[in-house]
Amino acid sequence: MVEKKVKGSVIRGYLKYVERTWGEMGLEECLEDIGQRMDDIEERKWYDIEVLKALHTWIGDEKGERYMRRGGNYTVRDLGVLSYLVKFTNVKRLLKKAPKSYQEAFNFGSVHIDVKEGGAVIKMKGVKVDEYACLAWRGVFEGTLDATDTDGLVEAFEDDTKEEDDCYFKMQWD
Repeated sequence: MVEKKVKGSVIRGYLKYVERTWGEMGLEECLEDIGQRMDDIEERKWYDIEVLKALHTWIGDEKGERYMRRGGNYTVRDLGVLSYLVKFTNVKRLLKKAPKSYQEAFNFGSVHIDVKEGGAVIKMKGVKVDEYACLAWRGVFEGTLDATDTDGLVEAFEDDTKEEDDCYFKMQWD
């Protein structure tokens, strides 16, 4: 079995969210509780999924589920200069690139997106690494709508093919 890994850019994105939301003291508390140092987390390096799980748990348990969703949203919208460029694309183009983007940041699981006029069905297989993961992914897709200035809605759904570690969403937009 492959050891699950995540790129440092994902971890740093959530840590930026923690700092922005709860300040420098909140970031220090979080880093201490998850046993990490910001200087040790490099954008392009791979890290054990346990680091992201600890971060999700800190946000979800300490602050609440709605903050976990907001964290996912923040990681998409806080793209620096890219956030300016993303506004010039549409949500459909961005979603079509999502499976490849996922594979660049995670070495496990997969993303399947069926983009249609006015919406999309998103099936994320093998991505639920902790109890907060699907909330975070929902926030990511809500952030995709926000980043492209698209009015819309993201809802989780269940179906017969969904496994325990999958996250499924329906996205609708005008």
